[in-house]
Amino acid sequence: MGLSTGVTLWQNRLQVGLRSYNRSGPINPHVETYTLPEGVTYKGQSTLQVRADHGAFGLLVSPQFRLGSKVTLAVPLVFGGMGGGFYLFGEDRDTPDGRRGREWENDLFGDADSGFGTFLEAGVEARYRTTIPDVSLGAGVHYTYTLGWASTVGGDSYYRIPRASFSVFLGP
Repeated sequence: MGLSTGVTLWQNRLQVGLRSYNRSGPINPHVETYTLPEGVTYKGQSTLQVRADHGAFGLLVSPQFRLGSKVTLAVPLVFGGMGGGFYLFGEDRDTPDGRRGREWENDLFGDADSGFGTFLEAGVEARYRTTIPDVSLGAGVHYTYTLGWASTVGGDSYYRIPRASFSVFLGP
């Protein structure tokens, strides 16, 4: 889920603003498998199932090209920061000694259950102007590339991924 805000310049040919989005763990069904280091176990397990969440915030610069009166093609470019982490879920959240799950995650992953890095994102979005004034619907494809990301579970390339977007745009 995300939100962009900004201004359009040069007769709606350039959008400049801020873009933020996140992928909340509870609504993210993707599960990663993590093998604990030799000799380390959690509740008798040497392999854990973990979920991920992340958030990103950055500067948006998006050239826009009108393709008729109803369709606009946009090329959003975003530069900013991204942070995310991995966490125990389900029955694994009930820790054996009553400590918070977060404390166990830090111990099990050697304080590297999360990471933060710079991110770059480029995409292409098609926007269709509806019959409702100042409302457009959009769909796009994007590629996110992180720099400096380091996490035990995800490695340095975990957030170098393609993604799709579906959007509602408010404004001219």
